[in-house]
Amino acid sequence: DWNQWENITTSNSELLHNHILSIHLDHDGTMWIGTNKWVSSYNKDDWDVYGKKKWELTHQHVNVIFKDSYSNVWFWSDHWVDKMSDSNWNTIIDHYHDGNWLPSEDVSYIFEDTQWIVWFWTSWCISTYDGNAFVDNFTTADWLVWNNITFLYEDAAWNFWIGTTEWLSKYNWSTFLNYDINNWLLWNNVYSINEVTWNKIQVITNWGISVLD
Repeated sequence: DWNQWENITTSNSELLHNHILSIHLDHDGTMWIGTNKWVSSYNKDDWDVYGKKKWELTHQHVNVIFKDSYSNVWFWSDHWVDKMSDSNWNTIIDHYHDGNWLPSEDVSYIFEDTQWIVWFWTSWCISTYDGNAFVDNFTTADWLVWNNITFLYEDAAWNFWIGTTEWLSKYNWSTFLNYDINNWLLWNNVYSINEVTWNKIQVITNWGISVLD
């Protein structure tokens, strides 16, 4: 019923804190809620709560949550990425941070592409995970034209469009093609990317919308 709202707080549920930092709905229908004080999960009226004692999360401020197709749940909590597997729901099995496969510890977003590659978009690089290990880190040393990432998008042809504060890059799994105001793009600071139809890419910048087809 779209005409009726339900309010969920610490006073009427097992939500750990009212300050919500992240929400993720996984493919099993579980809602993961990152708060200013650890994590709550909700599925079909059943709540569970997770924190330092149960999962050994690195930090209580959980800003990003994502569950991949390998049944790993990823948490970014203030400078660390924690991974938990459904083979052992009571233990964080890996911690990643600056210098431990992740070149940047400031994770903005996690998503999984159509080939089951998990992408970690950070403030200055992109890292990929194949289900077993982190396999690639993309920075300016790998032809990524700028490290300050603002948006990441996969099109229907499995090309990856990477928006930054200075350029737009297209990655086809072998090379990078870069765009700026001297090459089609209205402005260098990219806010959002979307494929409106097949091979027609819409890019929103801070100076207008550019469309490439």
